[in-house]
Amino acid sequence: MASPRHALTIFRSRVAELLTAVDELRHALETAAGDVRNAPGDVKLIQKIVAAEFAVDPRLMVGRKRDALAAPARMVAMALSEELTGHTLACIGAAFDRDHGTVIHARHAIEGRCATESRFAHKVTLAREKCRAALGEKYPGTVPALR
Repeated sequence: MASPRHALTIFRSRVAELLTAVDELRHALETAAGDVRNAPGDVKLIQKIVAAEFAVDPRLMVGRKRDALAAPARMVAMALSEELTGHTLACIGAAFDRDHGTVIHARHAIEGRCATESRFAHKVTLAREKCRAALGEKYPGTVPALR
């Protein structure tokens, strides 16, 4: 049987190994997120187009404000980013300072609102077409448009 001192030494060694692994993982994630925090250029472009279409300050697309003007525009930009780019939900969420679940919620919320509000659906369609035109043929295999 190992002495308590020896057991403590082994424990400390394993904790140090785990902390090193955590630090390496954190560094890898920060490196990967660094590219995302600066938002891929196509997502930034979608943010700008949607902000203009909804008459919202583009800075609010990434902000934490949840007012009646910024939130719907931000959700449309998230939904269109998912629809028109090949980025992961996590990447899109990070570009908006949100998580992937928020992107999923945005898609469902926009689909529902488009189904019940024709004026809103028209704005989304206009924004989508402007985004498609701006992105060009960069993403030829995008998913079908929101209903």
